[in-house]
Amino acid sequence: MVAIHKLAEPMAGWRVMLVIMIIAALVIGAISAYYFGIRIGAFAAVGSVGLFVFGIVMPSKIIWAYGLVGAYVLAVLVVGPRLPGRQQKKADFFRILRVSSSALRRTYRRFRN
Repeated sequence: MVAIHKLAEPMAGWRVMLVIMIIAALVIGAISAYYFGIRIGAFAAVGSVGLFVFGIVMPSKIIWAYGLVGAYVLAVLVVGPRLPGRQQKKADFFRILRVSSSALRRTYRRFRN
């Protein structure tokens, strides 16, 4: 959480916005990976970061970038559950999530001691 006195800095707003955009890109990637597989989830996360950077560079077009990202998330949430063969991709997603979380725990324990 950002402290109140940090918001008074001129660039603090941009930093908060960048963190929110990165979190949004990770969520978009996770939703896409859940329904379509890890590779498509990674492409979706990178694509959404690209759209967010485009929105930062061209502020007059930022509403279009947000609209495209919102339309993509809505389409994934509507179409994703109806896809055949989703169970295998869902299992792959949870297997990779389990393996990566156990690797993070091992690394944390190693550096903690």
